[in-house]
Amino acid sequence: MPRPESADSHDPFQAFLHRVTRPIEFACRDAYAHLSAVRNLDRFVSQQVIGTLGERVYPRALETELIALRNLFVDFHTRLTPLEQQDRLTKALALLSRLQGDARAVSQPVGSPKEKQVQPLPVRSSPARPLWELSIQYAKGVGPKRTLLLERLGAHTVEQALWTLPWRYEDRSVITPVAE
Repeated sequence: MPRPESADSHDPFQAFLHRVTRPIEFACRDAYAHLSAVRNLDRFVSQQVIGTLGERVYPRALETELIALRNLFVDFHTRLTPLEQQDRLTKALALLSRLQGDARAVSQPVGSPKEKQVQPLPVRSSPARPLWELSIQYAKGVGPKRTLLLERLGAHTVEQALWTLPWRYEDRSVITPVAE
């Protein structure tokens, strides 16, 4: 099936936006009349976002918005009421329109890789944030559900998660008989 826009073959980010926007717009059409017809939207959006993030490195702000888009669809069909689903779809459309505006800055030149010139890294006037001040959602193995669980425990940053110690410690390396 040919793609409707010729720019999609040159810009994978535009192709991603087109693939994700179409089912969301369809679900929102006619005052959300087609919402029940759209299935597995949560899995589809998650796969598309992860695939896009895996293709190349994007600016941090853009990656954050892509992860926010993915988080909008966590448990979309299983735990949300139709009214909450409509609200999430509205937020997703607003986020996609912002991403569409950012896509122009992200699009890469059409030329071959040899024609690209290496850009020097920008020098920061302020030092980078320490790793322990990063949000816990960026830690490896921490998904949206685990993020919510850790935030309920009060661990919003990596440092707070490291200081969240178990309530008690039981040494189970040596088995002791019940009689003792």
